[in-house]
Amino acid sequence: MRYVIDFPSLYPFLKLYVAGLGVTLQFSALAIVVSFALGLVFVVMRISPNPGVSRFARSYIEFVRNIPLLVWLYCAYFGLGSLGLHLGGFQAALLAFTIYGAAYSSEIYRAGILSIPRGQWEAAHALNLGRLALWRRVVLPQALRAAFLPLGNLVIASVLGSSLIKVLAVSDLTAAANEAGVDTFRYFEAFVLAAVFYTIAAQIIQAVWRFIGTRMFPAYAH
Repeated sequence: MRYVIDFPSLYPFLKLYVAGLGVTLQFSALAIVVSFALGLVFVVMRISPNPGVSRFARSYIEFVRNIPLLVWLYCAYFGLGSLGLHLGGFQAALLAFTIYGAAYSSEIYRAGILSIPRGQWEAAHALNLGRLALWRRVVLPQALRAAFLPLGNLVIASVLGSSLIKVLAVSDLTAAANEAGVDTFRYFEAFVLAAVFYTIAAQIIQAVWRFIGTRMFPAYAH
């Protein structure tokens, strides 16, 4: 029997999709803010002159990045649960994404810092700038400019990667698509519609991020 595509059959589930998208964006926003903030802590540790602190940060980053995100989700939910720390699906997923995102964002920050020519560091020292003034006037403006677009890519990757939180019974956009598929047996249409929602969200985020970038760093407008 030939399969007949029927998107109108999903119309009753549009509110469910919108609600799921709301959960996806809320979760992603929290994960991004916390992981970006924690990433700053780790990059400071990573470039610390203290060998022990720097080695610890580097080991953390390498360890986290070499384990799939799905494994971190299961560790946060089932692993901590077996140790007596029972987190809800949303909280466990947020913990896993924070751990994962902090490792990646810290490396983006570090790449931005390393992109600054050595001559500018030497010139700042020659001008006898203090450490705080060096970072505020020389390092951070240039490092943030270099890291801004890669951080935007990480934001989009976090939103799209949040589709994994369905495995922890979080009612996100992917869970909404799955529910629509179960109820209608229209899995193809259900997940194509979810793909459309994800695509629109990613394009809007990209446009907003670039707009912010052109305001903060005018060179991005060219």
